[in-house]
Amino acid sequence: MKWAMGLLLVAVLTAANTVVAQDQSEQWLDVSNISLGLGVFASGEIYIDQGADVTPLPYATNTPRHYNAQKRVFLRDGYLGFRPLKRPYGHFDFAIVGTVTGFTLDRQTAGPLAGVGSRRLTAELGLMAGLVFNEQTRFDVAATHDIFGEYESYRVRGVLSYTFRENEWELIPNVGFIHRTSKFNNHYVGVSANEAAPGRPIYQPGSSTSPYISLIYSRNLGERWGMDINMNYEFLPSEIEDSPITDADSWPGIFIGFNYRFGG
Repeated sequence: MKWAMGLLLVAVLTAANTVVAQDQSEQWLDVSNISLGLGVFASGEIYIDQGADVTPLPYATNTPRHYNAQKRVFLRDGYLGFRPLKRPYGHFDFAIVGTVTGFTLDRQTAGPLAGVGSRRLTAELGLMAGLVFNEQTRFDVAATHDIFGEYESYRVRGVLSYTFRENEWELIPNVGFIHRTSKFNNHYVGVSANEAAPGRPIYQPGSSTSPYISLIYSRNLGERWGMDINMNYEFLPSEIEDSPITDADSWPGIFIGFNYRFGG
């Protein structure tokens, strides 16, 4: 966690120095454009004989949604961001970000996973750096650390995105990667000595990197209402696929949410 706090301090100091050097009259955040919403995230099964997961999730977004139109401080699709640099294109963005990750498994007392302990979702906090090539194309890398002690490590996510935009809607195809540490993989798909059983040996996977694709669609549904859809498909790495407690080589997911803009 020390590395994350160090990076966070550097980002805050950089941002503060940039703000002092620029126009202090600039409005950092237009609160009239903040929308609050509620959605549902459904994902495919990871663990043997467990079925799909369905999780309700509150979220916040900001309109207009694309980064180049955001204020210096912004809310977007669950991310709270602070941009120390403001240029129309060809620049870096830095932001503090939060996210939710992990796989869900209740403690099993019967069936093929009898004796396997529970796994829970957790929240992560970290930093994101993005290179904005133009108003449509950007590449982001985010490093986030578990803040609730579920797996006690970090993940790295990189994504290249291109935005198609009209007045009432926005479509963003993405291609990226997710790097998980050995601590993450051991916690969620590993098998400890206490969980081992005949046909289920001890399993201690290493770190992994896997590719994924996703498609984000946002649309206004009138003056104040909006809809967000996020479909993703991850090609799971062998470290997860080969676990004695998993039964998947891919992980599809979809989020559907509706939001309401209170201000304006």
